[in-house]
Amino acid sequence: MGVYREDVVELITREFADQPITVKALREFLDEEEDTTDIDAILAELAESGIHVAEETLEHPELETATLKVYEQGARDNLRIYQDEVGGERLLTRDEEIEFARMLETGLRLQMAALGTVDAVLRKALALIDRYKTVGRLETLIAGSLVPLEQLPTVVLKTSNSDNSTNTKKVKKTSPELVKRVNGFIEVAEGFLNKPRSRRSARARRNLEENFSYFKFQAKFFTEILLEFEERYRALGKVYRDATALYREAGASKADIERLHNTQARQWKNVQLKLSRSVRDELEGTAASRIGALASEAARIESELGHEYATARELNKRIAEGKRHETKATHGLANGNLRLAFVIAQKYKNRGVQLDDLVQEGNQGLLRAITKYDYKRGFKFSTYATWWIRQSVTRALSELTRTVRLPANVNQDIRNVMKAQDRLAQLLGRLPSIPEISAFLDRPQSWVRNVLSQMSEIRTLDQPVGSDDDSALFGDLLPDENAEAPDELLQENNMKQAVEDAMAHLPIREQQTLGLLFGISRSEDMSVANAATELGLSRERVRQIKDSALRRLGKSRYADELRSFFSE
Repeated sequence: MGVYREDVVELITREFADQPITVKALREFLDEEEDTTDIDAILAELAESGIHVAEETLEHPELETATLKVYEQGARDNLRIYQDEVGGERLLTRDEEIEFARMLETGLRLQMAALGTVDAVLRKALALIDRYKTVGRLETLIAGSLVPLEQLPTVVLKTSNSDNSTNTKKVKKTSPELVKRVNGFIEVAEGFLNKPRSRRSARARRNLEENFSYFKFQAKFFTEILLEFEERYRALGKVYRDATALYREAGASKADIERLHNTQARQWKNVQLKLSRSVRDELEGTAASRIGALASEAARIESELGHEYATARELNKRIAEGKRHETKATHGLANGNLRLAFVIAQKYKNRGVQLDDLVQEGNQGLLRAITKYDYKRGFKFSTYATWWIRQSVTRALSELTRTVRLPANVNQDIRNVMKAQDRLAQLLGRLPSIPEISAFLDRPQSWVRNVLSQMSEIRTLDQPVGSDDDSALFGDLLPDENAEAPDELLQENNMKQAVEDAMAHLPIREQQTLGLLFGISRSEDMSVANAATELGLSRERVRQIKDSALRRLGKSRYADELRSFFSE
């Protein structure tokens, strides 16, 4: 570029000080200043600097159709359109990040509180806690707490890596506060489950909801816990819908159906007693047996939930309200950081994966960062999300750029060896040897050799060699290990020809005898006894003919040529 990129932002800011910046005006300005092809990088720099680049505003509405056709014709590809849309998203401030993070935890807290009195959920949570508490790994199950924090801690940034100089893996210890909370929850939950449903007071339910909504489970475990309720609630809803359909066919009123929905399945018979005689008559017979089966199924599901259908509907509404908070917060954090994911993905382009695929992988890492972010630690979300986005992009590069996928730990070993090679090459001024790499990484030489063998590139045999249309294929240039070497094949043919020429000057009986005994011009040789039988001679006579023929060949003009094949 004609000007350095760090000066471009200042130059553009001065040029467009009194007017909005549009993509079209920006391109025209850059074309006048310099012959640039790196407008993507410039747009990314402007986005990082907080300068909004808007789309060109149409002066005439009738031009909108023509503009859409330009998009459809490929004048601007999907990635450019996506970049322009992302550039229009406003960057989040620190306060907005905290607000969305608190909203996300509020949504999770509402869902956990609603799930806190569901028997199936409690049993699932207790089973998970028992499994991870036994091995001392509660932090694998529970990421933290959902209690809001008003005063955020002060973050102290490290200025050196002196604390990380050793290769010792630090073991994360479980917080004593978390252990205390878990033990308290176990006591309350077990006491709640041991009581019959009729003896569970409202105060006990509120206490359990408060205890359960304290925990922030890891995303996959929270999904498992939520499914314990949702699957049973859907099954229970289907049972009630089937029963409602039978009631409507029998002519039941809306009040009767409403009474059915608000009654426990075990008391459906009381509902039927309050129906009119005509409706009861319609429900007799097959419909009655069908309703009995539905009542048994509904009673079983309600027993697993610990709530009747009416209460389960209220719990589902509370969960839906929590999901709305969670979705709104997730969208807010994601949309405000899509630009960050795009910029990080752009740094890894031209490495064997299309940029749009890298952007998608970066967005996946961004969503994973949202589920794991804890604003109570005091870090900005963009700082935390950068690591997850970069990890997602680099993992995609390692998985998609190879024909045979390597495990993540092997890819990390390859990166470590490559970094060591580059570092040693700078220090030594040459390519380092395996012992030097081994000493630098403090790893065995066998380990280094194994990692280097994994770095070999896999090529297809049908890959053309060269850029010409008539270039050979890569497989055509590889030697055939099963085929004979050309020099050996030539020597064998010359020897056969020399033997045939020498044999041609022998008498017919000697040619036949040597041919049978040595397999000349035959697939295999014969013993003296078999050759004697074949020729109708005695074995002694066959030996005499062989000795005579060999002496004759030794004195012929072909002797030296024949000896040359055996001397080699």
